[in-house]
Formats: sequence, C-alpha cells, structure tokens
Amino acid sequence: MKYTLVNPSKPKSFSHSNVFTIKVKCKIDDCLNLTFGTLDKCALHCEKGSYRTDWYNSLLSEFTSLLNNYILNYFIDDYYNYKSTTQNAQLAYELKVFLSNSRNLYESAVIETYFRDTVIVFSGIKFPTRDSRDAFDYFKTLKMFKGIYLTNCSFYLGDWNIENIEFFFEDCCFEKEFSITSLKVLDDLTNSLFSECIFKEKAIIVPNETNSCIENILFSGCNFKNELVICDLIFKEKLFNDEDGSPSKFSNLTILSSIFEKNIELNALKINELCVEDTEFQSKFEIKETTVKALSFKNSNVEKVFDAFESKFEKLYFYQSTFKDFSGFEKVEFGLEGKNIEAYQAKFIDTNFMSFSNFRNTKFLSGLDFSTVNLKQEPNFLKTYVHPKGTDRETFRIIKNSFEKSNNKIEAGNYHTREMNAYIKELNFHDNFWQLIVLHANNLISRFGQSYIIPFLLLVGCIALYSYLLNSYQEILQFRNYEMQYGIEEITEWLNTGARNFLPFARFISDKRGFEFVSLIFYIAFAILTWQTIVAVKKQTQH
Repeated sequence: MKYTLVNPSKPKSFSHSNVFTIKVKCKIDDCLNLTFGTLDKCALHCEKGSYRTDWYNSLLSEFTSLLNNYILNYFIDDYYNYKSTTQNAQLAYELKVFLSNSRNLYESAVIETYFRDTVIVFSGIKFPTRDSRDAFDYFKTLKMFKGIYLTNCSFYLGDWNIENIEFFFEDCCFEKEFSITSLKVLDDLTNSLFSECIFKEKAIIVPNETNSCIENILFSGCNFKNELVICDLIFKEKLFNDEDGSPSKFSNLTILSSIFEKNIELNALKINELCVEDTEFQSKFEIKETTVKALSFKNSNVEKVFDAFESKFEKLYFYQSTFKDFSGFEKVEFGLEGKNIEAYQAKFIDTNFMSFSNFRNTKFLSGLDFSTVNLKQEPNFLKTYVHPKGTDRETFRIIKNSFEKSNNKIEAGNYHTREMNAYIKELNFHDNFWQLIVLHANNLISRFGQSYIIPFLLLVGCIALYSYLLNSYQEILQFRNYEMQYGIEEITEWLNTGARNFLPFARFISDKRGFEFVSLIFYIAFAILTWQTIVAVKKQTQH
C-alpha cells in the first residue's frame, strides 16, 4: 500500500521548467496559492460559509481546482523519481495534462487505476459544503482512493458519506452539524475512526441505506461541544476507545433504538443530559465517577453488569427497563441537597432487577421512588441515606424487608420507623382520626419502638408525678368539696367505681379511696411505658 501526503502548507517544488510555480500569497506559512477574493487565505485554507454563498462567489469551484492541483503536483513529482516504464510514463503524462488543463481527475481511467490502491493524507484543509450534482464536486475525486487520512482539517459540510473507502480523522474540527454513517476505518493506522476531534455542533450517528452496523470503534478522545445522537444502529465494536487516558467528552448523549454488542464506558465525565430509549446493551455498561445532571433510561435492557460506582445524578428516571445481571450503585449520589421537589427525586418506575443490586453507601438527597420495582433478589441498602421527603411508604417497606431478610434487624427497625411516618402522611385526618392519634402517640413515645430513652424518661416522670400526688393525697380528697359545689360528685364517684371494677388493677388501687380513677390512669401509663421500653431495648440489642 502506498501512502501519499497532501499537505498544502508544505508543498513540494517541481524540477521541470514547464510546471508553473504559484507565487506565495496565502496567509498560511509556505502556502503558494493566491488568496481568494478579498480574503487573506486561499480557497483551501479560508473559512467556509453556506453552500449558496460559496457557490455564488465561486469558492467551491476554486477549492476543487486547488485540491486537484495539489494532488497532481505530488503524484507528478513522485512519478518523475521512478524508473521510467511504459505504464509510469503514461501516468505521468496523464497527470501533467490534467494539471495544465485543470480538468477533473476522475475523467482519466489511468489516474483512477493508480488512486485505487493509494491511501492519501490531507492536512490542514478546510472542506466546504458540496453537492453531488456539481461538476466540481470534490467527492468525485476522493471516491477514487483506497483510503483517506485527514489530519488537522476542518469540515463545513453535513456528512462524509463515501462508501467503500477507508478513513481516519485525526485532530479535525467539525464546524456544522455532522452526520456519521457506517464508514470503513484505516485499521493499520488507528483503532478508531475519529481521534482527538472536535464536534462544535450536533453529531448524529445513523445507518445508511444499505448498512445499520458499526463494525469499528468510532471515537477516541473526541470532544462533543453540543450533542451526540445515536439512532437505529448495531454496534459490533465499542463506541469509545479511551484506553490512552483521554476520554471523549460530550455535553448531551442520546441513544435511541440501538444494540451494543461490546462494552460501553462513560467513565470520569461530566454530562448534562443522558437519554437512553429502546436500547439493548448486550455487554457491560459502565458509568463510573461521572456527574450527570439528568439521566433518562426508558424501555432498555442491560444484559451484563451495570456499574455506576461513585457517580452523581441530579435527576434520574428509570422506566420499564431490565437489569439482567449485577447492577451496582455503590457510593452514588442522587438528587441535590435541599432540592426536595419531585423533579429531583430518583425514580425507578417498573424497573426489573433480575439479579443482585447494590445500593450500599448511596445517598438519595431528594427522595426515592422504588415502589414499583420488581426484585428477584433483595437489594443491599446498607449505610444508605434516603431523604424522607419525596419517598413513599412502599419504598421504605421494600428497603425494610431487604434488611429483615438479611437478618439486619437494627436497620430494619430504622426503616420501619420511616415507613410508619410515611404512612401517617398518607392518612386522611377526618377519616382516620383515632388511628392517627395512636400512630402519633406511638411515634412520640418511642419512635415506633426505636428509642428506649424517651419511654424510660417518661416512665420516670410519671412515677415522680404519681408519687407527688400520693403525698398530697389528703389535700386532693378535699376536692370533694368542689365536686359537691359544682355538681360533679356523681361523675367522679362513677369513674372511681369503674376503676375499682377494672380487675387487672383492682387490687393495686383498693386502698386509694377517692383516688382510684387517677391511680388507674397512672398504672396503665406505667404498663405502656414499661412495655415500650422493653420492646425498644430488645430491638436495639438484636443482631
């Protein structure tokens, strides 16, 4: 294979007197081309505009003419250095004629035959928009080569769809929205199609009319300033190859209706929006140590491991998706501190975890909706923080059950408290008045069995108060004068009689004549607080 360098900034000189040397006019160092119009650069190096503008001011035809001249100059110079043969002499003659007459290169069968086995390198050229209907469309020349290596070039056109030719783009800049299809890669030069390139506007990867498969790695260390969109494709290789330690960067990534047969890695990045819909990942999906402002993952499946270790998601929405293998969210942070509105709540809606899922040391700063997930194995929520606001009762119940099945009764008790608090918020005050009274009392006394300090202190306080009242027993009995005065003697006697007939405590209050009902209330309080203390101690000491 022959590699020929076409570098307008450093052209070769001709030894033959009949080859005209262009006077240096272009601003680019060592360029011998005349400047175009009122610009300070030639048609190869100047910035390009819209197709309509460049066509009317003849920039497109001038660009193609200069591009052909540079190609011819290099091949003429190469062939004059070869040993003269009939075939080489004929090619040299053809090149000379086409250079002199500024004709289209693709009109020569001899030239086309030679280009068919050649990989050519373009450096520093700014490629304009084009139209296949133009006689000066430069794609007609490029289609003759076996392969094209483009380095440090700029592109103002919307696509580069030339079939059956191998390409490699290195340190290139794409000024306009650019569409990428299934292009062949120069495998002997690089393991990706685009290396260290910059896409200033949206980049779209779509299938062409005959092929929806991507057979090669596309990007290595590229920078997407706007958005990268992938639609209706099957990837046989990785999307990104960042093994050299310089990962590709993009603001927004959208993946629609595609299949990834190899691993996809989005590690150590800052992403504004990541949207995945109707997509199947047949291998590992990594998104580790990455910050994502908004992740939307809908109707998509991950066949192998999903790993989001130490990533941050401000907004997260999983919908009707399936994780068939291990899914790891360890040390992941969801939501934003102080943002407890629904928009920042981490949502797993109708999500299926077919294997073990790990949420250990995870923070849900704006709440969690885990109520509709389908679990084949219990998840691990050890040392996980879930903000109570924005989290429903069913979510807390699922987390509580995961601890109960792993025999972690202490954490199960903590989430039982959160479950009951969420349940209180769900109840209607008018329809569940008495139930709310009981629940609030249970929460106040012992935090639903999670605090033994509160019921113990209440018990000590009740004992002290009851002791004080007993010491003032004779003074309290004088209350009968007030009973008679206000006509409530019958009521107090009825209450005390009822207390004396309450068998469980009757023998304890028989000597508290006139004080039976008050004593009964205190004994019931003693029993409740003692029971609450015992239950709380038992829960806190279980392992």
